[in-house]
Amino acid sequence: MKTRMNTVIAVSALVVAVFGSTPLGHAAASMVLPASSVGTAQLKMAAVTGAKIKNGTLTAAKFKAGTLLAGPQGPKGDAGPQGTAGPAGASGATHFIVRIAGGGNVAPGANSDATAQCQAGEQATGGGAWTSNPSLAITVSVPWASAGGPSTNWRVGVHNASAVQTSQYTAYVLCAS
Repeated sequence: MKTRMNTVIAVSALVVAVFGSTPLGHAAASMVLPASSVGTAQLKMAAVTGAKIKNGTLTAAKFKAGTLLAGPQGPKGDAGPQGTAGPAGASGATHFIVRIAGGGNVAPGANSDATAQCQAGEQATGGGAWTSNPSLAITVSVPWASAGGPSTNWRVGVHNASAVQTSQYTAYVLCAS
């Protein structure tokens, strides 16, 4: 048996020597190469094609980013459990009204203040002052509460910057119930 193997190797070497540049010579040469002796450097360009790759042997890691298409979207998952409802909030205001307090006249260079008041059961939500004279400046505009309770009034303060003209203003409060 050993003699027969030596004969095959000798004949193969002779074929390579004689037919080295023919396809038969290349095929004979590959028969006597040791295992793992062919790598990237020995492969010709485009020698490995898709038809020559065994199905299921490549993983996504072997492809360039962006070359694989996304698969179809999976089925929608089940809905999660219903959350619990929070406590009910307080009822909001349903009635709004503007209440006016006459501020009066302010002498040139003088200051004045006035307080507009909500009625019982109402709460102040805003307020201010009105004048038609640009010389009258509002210096204070704040909610006002008596004895630390909820704001039921709106206090305004004004200053007349005019040196000659008396100015008039009106204080108001927006009340909600």
